[in-house]
Amino acid sequence: MENLIPALRESIFKDSLADGVASIAEVGIDSIMSEGLLKDLPIIDLFLSASRTLKAIHERNLLKNTALFLDAVNSQKIDDKKIQAYKKKLSNEKTAERELGRVIVLLNQYVDNIKAQMLGKLFCQYIDRDYSWDKFCELSDILNRLFLDDMPFLYSILGSEGRQAIYHIYKIPYNIKRLESIGLVELFGDYSRFGDRLLLSENMFAELTDNGLLFADVGSGLFKDTIQPQESFEKQSG
Repeated sequence: MENLIPALRESIFKDSLADGVASIAEVGIDSIMSEGLLKDLPIIDLFLSASRTLKAIHERNLLKNTALFLDAVNSQKIDDKKIQAYKKKLSNEKTAERELGRVIVLLNQYVDNIKAQMLGKLFCQYIDRDYSWDKFCELSDILNRLFLDDMPFLYSILGSEGRQAIYHIYKIPYNIKRLESIGLVELFGDYSRFGDRLLLSENMFAELTDNGLLFADVGSGLFKDTIQPQESFEKQSG
């Protein structure tokens, strides 16, 4: 970690990455290793120098995630003043250790490489939209617990009429419940009065929370064919 933090600090927003490889995801990890692509990035060169063959799956995965993260960061449009301000912020060693250290730990955990790209987008939003560090930590924790297979359901809600999906109370997909459990979806229903009792309607409504909308934005372009009109309640119950 002692060498990783300075190397990552030197690699973020590096011009050579923006002007060089168009998409690290298309190049592939083997090209990075065999052809020396991106070796001018300190963090990539550090990985390559540590083990030229990179036989360990763990090392290959961390290298690929780091490259994808940097690609996502440098692909986003951020005001140059904010970039320079953040670079100045990283000159503080404690800040760099706290913020970039967390990024490295997260990249090391991801099995799904697409999460590295999503983290890069979240990181840019943290810089560009002036999120608090606590907010970024909250969002990165949600990303860590997110099942990527649930993302189509998130986009399905987004593509529904009024951005609300309707489910029978006993036929709510477990994917929706998982999205609710991490705060990306809110489920609610209507109540009707029956004598002295309030009864919950058989129809439950699902809509995206503010964080859900943010994740829909972060996942944009990374998930194909995911924005689909939600099936009507009649089709689900029929």
